[in-house]
Amino acid sequence: MKKIKACSAKKIAEILEGILLGEDKIIDKISLNSKEKDSNWCFVAIKGKKFDGNDFIYEAINNGASLIITDSEINVKASVIYVANTIKALGKIAKMNIGETKIVAVTGSVGKTTTKEMIISVLKENYKVIGTNENENNEIGVPLTLLSIKNHDICVLEMGMRARGEIDYLASIATPECAVITNSGTSHLETLKTKENIFLAKSEILNYLPKYAILPNEERFKNLKKEGIKSFYIADENCSIYDYKYTKNGIILSIKADGSIVKNIKMKTFYIHNLKNALFAYRVGKIYGLSDEKIKKGLEDFLPSKMREEYMKIKAIEVINDCYNSSYESVKSALYSLVNYSKMNAKTPSILIGDILEAGEESEEIHRRIGVLCKNLNVNVLAYGKYGKYVLEGANKGILFEHRDKISNKILAKLGDKDVLLIKASRGMHFEKIIEEMKEKSNE
Repeated sequence: MKKIKACSAKKIAEILEGILLGEDKIIDKISLNSKEKDSNWCFVAIKGKKFDGNDFIYEAINNGASLIITDSEINVKASVIYVANTIKALGKIAKMNIGETKIVAVTGSVGKTTTKEMIISVLKENYKVIGTNENENNEIGVPLTLLSIKNHDICVLEMGMRARGEIDYLASIATPECAVITNSGTSHLETLKTKENIFLAKSEILNYLPKYAILPNEERFKNLKKEGIKSFYIADENCSIYDYKYTKNGIILSIKADGSIVKNIKMKTFYIHNLKNALFAYRVGKIYGLSDEKIKKGLEDFLPSKMREEYMKIKAIEVINDCYNSSYESVKSALYSLVNYSKMNAKTPSILIGDILEAGEESEEIHRRIGVLCKNLNVNVLAYGKYGKYVLEGANKGILFEHRDKISNKILAKLGDKDVLLIKASRGMHFEKIIEEMKEKSNE
């Protein structure tokens, strides 16, 4: 249940360009969940891939909903607003709730969730901040985050996409003051077909002319300049990593920016790509007036999210759970970081690699290149999935698991206290279940 500023049903209908039938009501709460119980709340009947909210309207009314927003004809006692599209209606209501809160929006092929979390960690040093929960970054998740705003100074939004026009829609709702594009890589090649289309889709975040844009130091991003936007580039002469070193507890780095150096930032990460993500967070912090000392503290307080560089020990094996999602770029960076971590802790590096989904026609070649990289870095390969055989082709050796239910047992039998295992796959592979199985079997 999301608390919103009290508003009449009549006013909501006007904003949604919908038709109100029934009594005018004052509404101060909204939800997509028909099981929630309260009074004076509005139920939005969203149609998803696996469910239709219209099937739960009567349950919502029984639980106290006094206003229904729907795109289907219904006969109920509650007041109803009929709209053409309930998802778009949700977005319009969310836009109402932003008020004076400043919006920072983050997108990119990889690194957007981690960068978002770093930015939040930095801005919290000076402001009351809210941000996207996990990666609820689509046409439903973004409005729900905006509906969670309650006297916050800044809201940091993650924006994801699968097709052209989706980020444009999200930006039209949020109208960010500051937009961050971490990169443009190979994610979503299956649907967008070309890297150029991916680049153009990510660039839609600038369509509503934010005051500030923070972009990678690449030529194609420099050509994105639009009138009225002040652009900053990270990894250029004005904002770059001055030096860094690995320790047993993470990376110590120094940032050189605008003629000064912020020294000895002790970050709790071994992932080399997080150096670049730290630059994005640094630049956002400076835009919003934070001192170098507060930015340093914010970066040092940052902790990786669940299933993203999550360290644990299962039996005697050190495991790095990084199976929230995957792309060629993120696997490459994770492998380099795995090797550095292994060297610092005198361990033998291995990877359990699952399929990178949505890579389209390049899938076979991408997985083969990962195998070659494992071979060059001397990382032991354990693979499972449709494309696992291509990883092994590139690596020239390794283990290909043919049966999903045998993986946890074989890993526990094969690896021990001298090993560190990186587990990496696209979200659709559900490799977190393998980790849970390993935990359960290690306690038997």
